Amino acid sequence: MTMKTGFTLDELMTLCLELIRRNAQDFPATLSRHTPLDEITMDSLDLHNLMFDLHDEAKIMVVPGFEEGAETVGDLVCALSRFLPAESEAVA
Repeated sequence: MTMKTGFTLDELMTLCLELIRRNAQDFPATLSRHTPLDEITMDSLDLHNLMFDLHDEAKIMVVPGFEEGAETVGDLVCALSRFLPAESEAVA
């Protein structure tokens, strides 16, 4: 299986929106980069699953507290983008 590497910010946004829909207990019907995080219902297990999915699909390994200060989904994606592996670090 060949894995996609080198995610753009837009691709990371699309992936995150998909993963939020998959893992969150509740979210607005119009989920977008502008959605406030406090409108998304995720417990600690949901967040844990989201982090595992991000690792599996984008090879992102985050550190605790990475999301501090994020108010919207877009802010969260910008915080996550700092953890994207370089093309040469990604494993195929």
